[in-house]
Amino acid sequence: MRRGDNSGMSENADRARRATELFNETIGKGRSEVPAEARSVWADEPLIVPLRATLEGNQYSGATALEDFAADTVEIWSRLQFEPRELRELGGDHLVMKGRLSGTGRDSGAETEMDVALLIEFDEGRIAVFRTFLSEAEAMKAAGR
Repeated sequence: MRRGDNSGMSENADRARRATELFNETIGKGRSEVPAEARSVWADEPLIVPLRATLEGNQYSGATALEDFAADTVEIWSRLQFEPRELRELGGDHLVMKGRLSGTGRDSGAETEMDVALLIEFDEGRIAVFRTFLSEAEAMKAAGR
């Protein structure tokens, strides 16, 4: 994965990368259980705004955000994987991760692939806000850049 303009990866970048790996290993393979390691990466009451939030208004927040997001995602997708390709640290506790999202619809069996950008915000070293956008430009605008 390219790191943008930064020569080294911060702890936040490492946590963001690990969060996507955990997603791919569990929810992305149709398992709705949230592993203990994921709990350590995420804030106690995160805000998760998936791509479908732009269409359906779904977002997840509070103490059960991870479980609610996992349950809904597994209900819709039999497979959903995120392949990170570039990470840009924006300073402070914000970063943008670009990558390729691919999945298989549970009911339809339809395959889909698209490039997306994740805007991730940290609070005390844990993921507090996780928003998905169709482009890096949208993510950067949301970050005030």
